[in-house]
Amino acid sequence: MRARVGFVLGVILSAVVAVGVLAQAKPNFSGEWTLVPDKSDFGPMPAPTTLTRTITHADPALKIVVVQGGAGVGDSTVTLNLSTDGKPHINDVTGNSMTTTGKWDGSAIVLTGELSMQGTNVHVEDRLELSDAGKTLTMTRKFVTPEGEASARIVMKKTK
Repeated sequence: MRARVGFVLGVILSAVVAVGVLAQAKPNFSGEWTLVPDKSDFGPMPAPTTLTRTITHADPALKIVVVQGGAGVGDSTVTLNLSTDGKPHINDVTGNSMTTTGKWDGSAIVLTGELSMQGTNVHVEDRLELSDAGKTLTMTRKFVTPEGEASARIVMKKTK
């Protein structure tokens, strides 16, 4: 009987630990994030002079406000209302309609979007990951257009 109780308690403990690990696997991305230029690589795109992202994350809801200056396109502010549950969301990105779906991939959020800019279809995939105890946000971006593919790596530090 004791062995059976010990076995049952072991199974319950394993389940509790597994649930705790799964809960920890999905971090909260909320905060104000500022560009770290020397750790970032914008690929073929010009790097902005300034870049902040303010993220409000209450899973599955994800709101990202991007404020950017420079980069040959001037100053801009874009607000994206997204989610991590795979449902499509339509947002205005500098006058272009973009449809984006988001999902979890382990502890990373992957945002996949489609938009048309000046008659050119663009596929964008952003992978957001936290490191340094949640103080560093790295966004790996892939672009696909009829002319080819490009990528960028944007590193940001949490300021608030």
